[in-house]
Amino acid sequence: MLLPKQHPFDAPHAAEVSIPRPEHPRPSFERPEWQNLNGAWGFRRDPDHTGMAERWFRAQAADFEQTISVPFPWQSERSGIADTAYRGVVWYRRNFVVPSNWQGQRIFLNFGAVDYSARVWVNDQLLGEHEGGYTPFAFDVTDALRGGENTLVVRVDDPVPQDEIPHGKQRNVPPDPWDDVAFTPSSGIWQTVWIEARPATYLLSAEITPDIDRQQATLALRVMAGVDGVAALDLMLESPVGALITAQAVLDLKMGAVTSSTLTLPIPQPQLWDIDTPQLYTATLRLRGPDEALDMVRTSFGMRKIEVRDGKVWLNNRPIYLMSALDQGYWPDGLSTAPSDDAIRADIAYAKSLGLNGLRKHLKIEDPRYAYWADRLGILLWYDTPNPTRFTSLARERLLRDLDGMIARDYNHPSIIVWSPYNESWGLEFRLGTNDEMQAWVAYLYDHIKQRDPTRLVVDNSGWSHVKTDIADSHYYTNDPVEWRGAVTLLATAPDDLVVLGHRFFANSYRYGGEPLMMTEYGGGWREDRSWDLRWQTSELRRHPQIVGYTYTELYDIEHEYAGYAHYDRTPKDFGYDIATVNSADFVGLDYRETATLRPGAEITVIPFISAYAKDPL
Repeated sequence: MLLPKQHPFDAPHAAEVSIPRPEHPRPSFERPEWQNLNGAWGFRRDPDHTGMAERWFRAQAADFEQTISVPFPWQSERSGIADTAYRGVVWYRRNFVVPSNWQGQRIFLNFGAVDYSARVWVNDQLLGEHEGGYTPFAFDVTDALRGGENTLVVRVDDPVPQDEIPHGKQRNVPPDPWDDVAFTPSSGIWQTVWIEARPATYLLSAEITPDIDRQQATLALRVMAGVDGVAALDLMLESPVGALITAQAVLDLKMGAVTSSTLTLPIPQPQLWDIDTPQLYTATLRLRGPDEALDMVRTSFGMRKIEVRDGKVWLNNRPIYLMSALDQGYWPDGLSTAPSDDAIRADIAYAKSLGLNGLRKHLKIEDPRYAYWADRLGILLWYDTPNPTRFTSLARERLLRDLDGMIARDYNHPSIIVWSPYNESWGLEFRLGTNDEMQAWVAYLYDHIKQRDPTRLVVDNSGWSHVKTDIADSHYYTNDPVEWRGAVTLLATAPDDLVVLGHRFFANSYRYGGEPLMMTEYGGGWREDRSWDLRWQTSELRRHPQIVGYTYTELYDIEHEYAGYAHYDRTPKDFGYDIATVNSADFVGLDYRETATLRPGAEITVIPFISAYAKDPL
């Protein structure tokens, strides 16, 4: 029998409220038995790489000389270290106790993200290694555990240079070509560490694909078998209005192998996930293995459809106008790590208060709690992959690894509508427009993403030199009204003629093919007062019906960039008017091109226009 609505997920868990970031770190794949390992850890730099030879991984190794607060990067103030100069190898250590009621289960140690590579020991036993600064990983620690306290040691290496490492906006040494827009790096453990209990046979993944037209959803399961035999799956879906949908499946398992299974779930009269009505279905999966042990996972998803047709982006079978801001995911005291779950929620709520319906997460694979809150507050997300600097086989392999890891982790979030592997030819050495090998690689990535996830849109290389893309977007920065009007007019009426910083809109022999047109980075320079530029530049975009969306740079200031709607500490700036009147689905603008300075009593003639995209006809 399935559990009633109240189940162990809703009971208190083993996390302590006094530790930083105590909430469940991956709510899209949550088990009821888990324990948060954030908080105070021992910390030790290893600039000469002597730690391995001196066996710092041993529980009896010399005490680590400093204490760091996990999960904050060691460059951040919240970490307690605040060392912005050091890059290289460091060691972390802490003790933990496994709850006694977890006996008989497999115990897994999970890391949300560690930048860049990690080697992990428990009680002097090497568990394994992981490379990649943005994606989660886990180890089965059961056989290394002992009664009472256990010692966990992590060796982290964040090397420089990072030319072949996806690092996005983190400052590189020596500097990247885009160093003037790069920020303080975030090294080390920067997302939550936790342990959880699983039975010998357990769920590896549960991806849910909605289909609003057929009123159904497809559940794709992967199960790791601890023993041979037959496992039974019970699924309970709770709709946004409380209706229950159940399904069952039987799986034949072979010990040590991964078994995949697919279920089609009827969703009669689906409650759609939308910007104004972010309705979610909750799925509770109960897998009973051949040994009768039970694994239980909870996730959520939305009945949502995104597509492009007729030069527009369509959400749930209606065209929408995407009004978004660039969000780079930085915090003044935590850098890549938000100070709290409430702070993540507040960023998204602030974007909504500005009238925005979207955010572009720029060159960072974000904390999973970000998409969790976007799902619940109703905002559309565009996710970039962090780029390396160089175009080498190793750099490509690493970018693809991070891209696949991002899609796998975040597949069930309805708020995410766009995956984008490259930005402005970063990591393509600014040669995508003329290099055949790079163009073939970018086209391959587009096809690869579409095969992996056909439910979302793909932007190949945001900004310019497009090869194969669902949205043809441009970036353009100027505070000159004449220059801006000319660039926007070209984008709207003759996009193949648009050239930005020497880069053509489409690469080489490629041409614009009717894709939705957007301006996904723009602004009037890096000064603090953005009110006038924002209004006239956005108005010019809305004047052209061929352009169906924008991303304003940016949501908040960061370090030396003063381009935000808000300051770096998230204090809103005073624009002198309601920003939501600019960021509005139905927008009434004035086409005025004469002098902005007039004598009292002077008369002017303006031409109004309407850009209407609200659900209800204007």
